[in-house]
Amino acid sequence: MKLDLVHDLQTAFRKTVQAYSFPGTIQDLSKEVALVDEGTGFPPALLLLAFMLLDGETTFAVAGTLKEAGEKIISRLTYAKSANMENADYIFVPDTDFEAAEAIDAAKEGTLIDPHTASTILLVSGGFSRTSAATLKLDRIQKKKKQGIPPRSGAHVRYGRRTARLCAENHHDRRDRGETLMAYVAVRGGRAAIDASLERLTWERLKSCSLLTVESIEGGFRSLIDQVMSEGSLYSREIAAIALKQAEGSPEEAVFLLRAFRSTLPRKQYTRTVHPEEMRIERRISACFKDIPGGQILGTSADYSHRLLDFGLAGETGGTLAAWLKSYLEKTLQLPTAGIGIENLVLPKVITYLRREGLLEEMPAGAGDAPDAIPPEDITQKSLTFPTTRAERLQILSRGQTGAVTALGYAALRGYGIMHPTVGELRVGTIPLAISDPFNPGSGDEDSYFIGEIKITEVESLIPVSVSKGQGKSTIEFQLGYGVCFGQNETKAIAMSILDYCLETGDQKFPTHNEEFVLFHIDSVEATGFISHLKLPHYVTFQAELDSMRKTGKEGNK
Repeated sequence: MKLDLVHDLQTAFRKTVQAYSFPGTIQDLSKEVALVDEGTGFPPALLLLAFMLLDGETTFAVAGTLKEAGEKIISRLTYAKSANMENADYIFVPDTDFEAAEAIDAAKEGTLIDPHTASTILLVSGGFSRTSAATLKLDRIQKKKKQGIPPRSGAHVRYGRRTARLCAENHHDRRDRGETLMAYVAVRGGRAAIDASLERLTWERLKSCSLLTVESIEGGFRSLIDQVMSEGSLYSREIAAIALKQAEGSPEEAVFLLRAFRSTLPRKQYTRTVHPEEMRIERRISACFKDIPGGQILGTSADYSHRLLDFGLAGETGGTLAAWLKSYLEKTLQLPTAGIGIENLVLPKVITYLRREGLLEEMPAGAGDAPDAIPPEDITQKSLTFPTTRAERLQILSRGQTGAVTALGYAALRGYGIMHPTVGELRVGTIPLAISDPFNPGSGDEDSYFIGEIKITEVESLIPVSVSKGQGKSTIEFQLGYGVCFGQNETKAIAMSILDYCLETGDQKFPTHNEEFVLFHIDSVEATGFISHLKLPHYVTFQAELDSMRKTGKEGNK
């Protein structure tokens, strides 16, 4: 057999992937099929697919008159195990007179959760035209199902809950031209090893016999949950805690789980424009002014600690926890501000005073819920295109990976295109969310429905910019950088405000001002996913590179 099991199968595999990705297109496999030994009496195109799809851990069946001979040939060449059609992973139908419906009816069923458990049927057709259709009927279904099949291409055929994948080869009228094609199906193998690996993953989580409840994660890992909610773009502390438990504390894996879960949820409504000045303040500081209306509110922060490891936490018990909480509550009740609840603490924003003095430009018209407002694009509903709008950039930055956003913000500070910014105001608190009256979409705030509130961190940074006034004179003006994210994640919000200003100015001399560079590299799922894919098998491509090196070395020694 002249077929190269590395290079030729790689070429054929790429063509079948292309055919499967774009149903109805034609891919020519005649060169690869011609390398398969035709003296076996089995269709060479099916043998080519058998080489690509089967291994020692997969099962297959051959239907029709070539059953016995075909099973012997495939088992000898691929080491796959033959089985009856009811249990086979792959069903080969080399006989054009065999009823395809019989194979479909006997095939294993998959589910929406585990579609890979279904059988894959590969059959030889008698030659389809562009207008032909196959009429198939199953005993359990009373009516016939007519399925149009594109010429020489694969098609998915569904009958209620039963799903079968058909792969069509033009075996007669097109054979002279060598046009054969099979639709790509996923390679399976090593299932037992995969199941054992997943069991081992559960074992590592449970072997200490210490039960970590979702409630304890939600209560004890506040900052981590805020980070995961922000990067996962889903505000739910309970679901974030479940994701962290399943991911064994890995933020990247937890974010992946949240994003995947988020994609299954229906999108029923968009909230009305949120007004951060309505935030119920828990923490509020300014690095620009010592005295601000309402005062500096330190709130909850580790900024004022010595960052010394507290070994006393190792001996913390339920009793010590209850005693500390009781003491704290008694102390707070004796404070002069004990009667003032957080829900009443709504304070004006610091930059409002700068705008009143004309030191900071006013917000442009057409924002918010006004009739002439320009609605922001939802980056989760369409692919990102460049150049982007500021609304799109803020969305991506807000759900960017905390470490990546912080690193790029730090790079901008160290001389890659920005002067030293100052935090005009940092606020942590809860903001109310409301939706418009669904029966009267054009109604105002007074007719909207309150649906809840979320905790956010908001930062407005002031960046001094030198502006030329002509005649060799210049002056310093302030520009605004904005950052906001779910929960309390102050470092990320500050870094986001820096990158917001960088991307708004767009000085291409610096990478931190390049929106493609920044926005494409801060997403947690994309970054970790692409890096992690390097762990997946690259056997064929590596062998091809290795063979090229060997050939080059031989030629160089001549």
